[in-house]
Amino acid sequence: PFTSQFHLHHHHVEDLFPRFVDGAAADEAAPPAASWLPAVEGRLEDGTYIIQFVLPGVDPKAVEVSVMDNLLTIKGERKANHDPTGKDYFVREVAYGAFERS
Repeated sequence: PFTSQFHLHHHHVEDLFPRFVDGAAADEAAPPAASWLPAVEGRLEDGTYIIQFVLPGVDPKAVEVSVMDNLLTIKGERKANHDPTGKDYFVREVAYGAFERS
């Protein structure tokens, strides 16, 4: 019984968040809308879906979250910090720019 209930909930999450669960784009012909994608974790807790995005360096005020036609979308931008001392970085592995994930 628990397994079948979990399967039903998991299937519902896949319907609501298709690209989060399987990583596939909803429309393969659409051009990429982002320069990077934040990591996401999702779980079912006491009948409530908990979706968490990892957004270090992103201003929370600059994040837009919406649900339309059972599709959750998050978008925003991580801006590069410029070193006020004028020193140049010899390595930068953090992606910057706009992101959008549905």
